[in-house]
Amino acid sequence: MERDELAAKGYDTKTGGLFMTVENIPRIEEEIAKSERGESMFTRATIRRYKKKLVELKQQAKETESIPESAKNLDLHFS
Repeated sequence: MERDELAAKGYDTKTGGLFMTVENIPRIEEEIAKSERGESMFTRATIRRYKKKLVELKQQAKETESIPESAKNLDLHFS
């Protein structure tokens, strides 16, 4: 696969892992589920790291949801 295709699927081509971002939560969850079925290419240690990070990312997503939409759209520049 090409780098762009891998990145579109949630893979960080620099580290060989998954992007640890709020936007990539579904892909991280998918990989954890694959691991539980014995189908993941990642090690158990990596999956443990992903599970810990997933908790943090879900908290970030929850916090972002509580921010009013008007505040999210502000484009503030400070000098």
